Amino acid sequence: MIYIDTSAFLRSVLNQDNSGALAQQRDWVLAEGRTVISSHLLRLEARRVQVRTGLDWDDFQQELETIEIVEVDSEDFRRAFEIPVHVKSLDALHLASCMKVGAEALFTADKNMRDVAQYLGIPVLWAG
Repeated sequence: MIYIDTSAFLRSVLNQDNSGALAQQRDWVLAEGRTVISSHLLRLEARRVQVRTGLDWDDFQQELETIEIVEVDSEDFRRAFEIPVHVKSLDALHLASCMKVGAEALFTADKNMRDVAQYLGIPVLWAG
């Protein structure tokens, strides 16, 4: 199971995967029969970007349908609170959700998320 954060998801949906790294990583994950997972936070952040950009929600929804979505709960907030290094609030919630589900790795295109995930011992599939 691989956890995908919003930065990696948006690179895919907005066709910003200039290096092709994300597409290659996702193809490998799916070919291996692994699940791509995220939290409802991804859906919320994707919707906010869609509203801001005026793009078609169907494009976002089509990609979201390939991802298993889990709830964000009070335990995620507690885990996020306990992260002892700087990370933005929503990113901390993504990391907490990633830890909750026991993901094998985190897909991200955010350098700070990468660094904090590595600090926390979470393997990273870099999509930057």
